[in-house]
Parts: sequence; structure tokens; C-alpha cells
Amino acid sequence: MLTLYYFLGFGFAGFAASWVLLRFISQAPRWRRLSRRTSQLHHGGSSGVPRFGGVALAAAFVAAAVGAWLHSQGEPPHESATLALILASLAMFAVGLVDDVRPLGAKKKLMLQMLVGVLAFYGGLGFDTFRNPITGSDHVLGLLGLPATLLWLVGMTNLVNFIDGIDGLAGGICLMLMGLLVYIGWGAHDFAFLVASGMGGALLAFLRYNFPPARVHMGDGGAYLLGFLIAGLSIVNSHKGSVLAALLAPMFALGLPIADTGVTLLRRALAGLPLFRADRFHTHHRLIRHGFTRRRAVLSLYGISVPCLLLAFSIYVAQERMVPLLFGRFADITEAVTGSMNLRKESRYALVLVQWLELEAERCSSVQELWQNFGFLAGKFGFASVKLKLEDGEQLWQSGLVPFKNGDLRRCRHEVSLPYPTELEFTVEEDEMRERPFVHLAELAAEGWVKAASRWHQLTGIAVRFDADTTLIRRRSIRRKAEFPQEPAAVEQREAV
Repeated sequence: MLTLYYFLGFGFAGFAASWVLLRFISQAPRWRRLSRRTSQLHHGGSSGVPRFGGVALAAAFVAAAVGAWLHSQGEPPHESATLALILASLAMFAVGLVDDVRPLGAKKKLMLQMLVGVLAFYGGLGFDTFRNPITGSDHVLGLLGLPATLLWLVGMTNLVNFIDGIDGLAGGICLMLMGLLVYIGWGAHDFAFLVASGMGGALLAFLRYNFPPARVHMGDGGAYLLGFLIAGLSIVNSHKGSVLAALLAPMFALGLPIADTGVTLLRRALAGLPLFRADRFHTHHRLIRHGFTRRRAVLSLYGISVPCLLLAFSIYVAQERMVPLLFGRFADITEAVTGSMNLRKESRYALVLVQWLELEAERCSSVQELWQNFGFLAGKFGFASVKLKLEDGEQLWQSGLVPFKNGDLRRCRHEVSLPYPTELEFTVEEDEMRERPFVHLAELAAEGWVKAASRWHQLTGIAVRFDADTTLIRRRSIRRKAEFPQEPAAVEQREAV
């Protein structure tokens, strides 16, 4: 119950602070004069509307952050991260506010954003560890911590700025995210919970002035503050990156903006335009060109964002139980593709060996010799053992790794009745080969033996048996040479060679 009172209290404080300043900004002539020189074609609002709504949001943030800091000083593990979050968020707001007054240019803004991100990281706000979503094990990022933190902080900052192209859109989506952060921080981190509560109230007041037709825009200052704050609170809630669900939930909630931004950046890159160049081809602009009013377009995009928000809630409610399922399915697909490519390579190698065995049958003087050659093939295939059963008995070939590492073996049997009864049984250790490639290679090996034995039978005319009469084979060979004597010239030429 006490937590609910804090939620309502901070929410009301943020609402009141933002409401008072927004009322002043929307009516003061000085703010209007400042905003005239920064009106942009790509923005969905009318010209002459002040772009300094971020000032009211920043004031509400300061009030909420100070109150939350005083309340949560008993959390020593997170004091450095929360202080870095406060100072870095205000610094990012300052970068956007300066750009609202005097445009800085995309490259300079990006450099300043990265500088703020670096300072925040070394101040304690960053990723130290990463939890594998499949195994659940934690891994220290080390040198990768800084680039991962910059990508998250700067990327989220610019993402909110990208969607601030029509009245009410960025504010409404950020309000949804603040609700998500309130839920994540509830009982987990007092500072993040209280700040998100205060900013939720501030955004409610802001939407009163920003919903079409807007009387105030948040500007780059407000967009940078909200984007950086959402990213920073996610890190604080994740306990330095160990809880992956706290980071994934905001990403799913921002599914629509992320998709829109990705398509926009790809379109600009293919057109040869600067990636951060403003245009009027975002999803909300296309809806307006198709006859949607600004209010209807914003409400439609809200309707698309709500399912994404519910998915984000479900991911966090399930904690990290759903994450391995999603990543595991992707891992299964990746493993299947990789396995198919490896199996294709193994098949080409196996077919070459099968062809070699068939040719080698022409040089064998007995079935025993052919069986020895087949043992070489079986070893190359990776089998543990092969048992061959013919009419007059059976023989077993085993690999050199005897005894086997363990007693768990896969088995596969092939029987052939024509042109002579044959039975082949292949085994392989389970740890050495999976079921699918084992069955596939066993079939190729059985096919190779049948072809080679059939070839040997065709050349000798003798049944394929272990006790085949090799003497009779030599006699037939001698008789064949007597019936078809070679020309003297050919004999002399061979002897000369």
C-alpha cells in the first residue's frame, strides 16, 4: 500500500510540475519567437508552435529524480549508476535543447551523444555482464561493455527522436514505456520505480498540450531526455545487465518505432541520402497522405503499439523463461541450416569413397580383400563397427577406438536379397554422430558395398561369399588370356616400358 502512495505521489508531482511549465511555454511570446527559426517541414505539427516542451519534462525529471534519490539512498550498489543516470540524462537534454535553439548538425550531435554515453558508462551506468538466454550463465563483457552501452543508450535516444514526427506519437509511446518501467521497477528498484512514476505523470500533462492539434512540441531536448532516460532506467532495472528480460521488454514495446526506423534508414541508404536526414516518409506521414487525420493516424499507431506493449509485459512477467524459448527456436533453425550444410559436404565426400570402393572391386582377388577395403571406408565414415552377414557366415569390423568411450551406440541395419542375400549392421557412438547424419551415411555405405560386391561378382562370376575360391578366379583369368592373346607388338611395348 505504501508503494502505491509513492506511485501516486510522484506521478502527481510530475504532472503538476510539467503542467505549470507547459502552460507558461505555450503562452509566452518569447518561446514562440525562439521556435519559429526551428520549424521543420518533416514535423507533423503546425509552424510557430513552441518546440521547448522538453523543458517542462526536464523540470519534472529533476523533481522526480531528486525525490527518488533521497528516498533510495539505502541502495549502495546502485548509487553510482543512479547518479550517472541523473547527470547524463540532463546532459543529453542539454544537447537537444541547444539543437532546438541553434541547429548543430547530425555529426556534431552524434559525437556529443556518444560523449555523454561514455561519461555515463564510466560513471557506473553500463553493461558489465551478459546472461546467455539459452544456458542462463553470466558472462563478463569486459572491453565489449562500452560499445554495448553506447549502442543501447545512443540508439534508444535517437529512436525516440525519430518517431517525434507527428503530434502526440512520441509522447504517447513514451508514456506506455514509462508504465512498463514502473511495473518492472515495482519492488525491484525504488529509484527507477519512482522516476518512472514521476515521468509518467509528466507525460500525461504533456500529452494534454501535445495531442493534435498541438500547442507545444517536445523538441529534440525532450526526445533526447526521454530516449536516454528509458535506456538508462532499463539498465538500472536490469541490475547491470544480468536480467535480460528487463532489457528485452522495452525493445518489444518499441517494436513499431524500431521497425519504422529500420525501414527508414534502409530506404535512405539505398537512395544515397544521409541516414539522419529528416523526411516525410515515415509510417505516420504515409497514413496522413492516405487521408488519415492527425488524430486518427496517432490513435492508429497507438493501437499497433499496445499489442507490442502487452508482449513486453508478458516477457517480463515470465521473466527469462520465455527468452530461452524464443532464442532456442532461433537456435534450432540455425542449427538445422548448419547441419544441412555440413551433411551436404559429408555426402560429397562419401560419394567419392563409394565410387573408389566400386573401382577397387575390380582389383580385389577375393571377398575378404574387398571387405578389408570396405573397412577403410567405414573408418572414414566415422562408424564404430560394421557387421557383414553373407550366406556362409558373418564378419565384424571395428574401429581402432576399442573399447568404446561409452556403451551408448546408435544402430542401423540394411538387408538386401538380390542378387545375393546380404545384411549390414552399422553402429556409431551417440556422442560422436547425430541420428540424421548417421542414418544417411549408413545408407550410402550400404549402397557402396552392394555396388562394389555386384561389380566383383560381374567380373569373376563367383557368388559373393567369404570362402570364395580365389584359385578358380586365377584359372579363369589365365584361360581368358589364352583365348585372347595379346599382339607381339603390344607385349614388346609393355616390356619396354
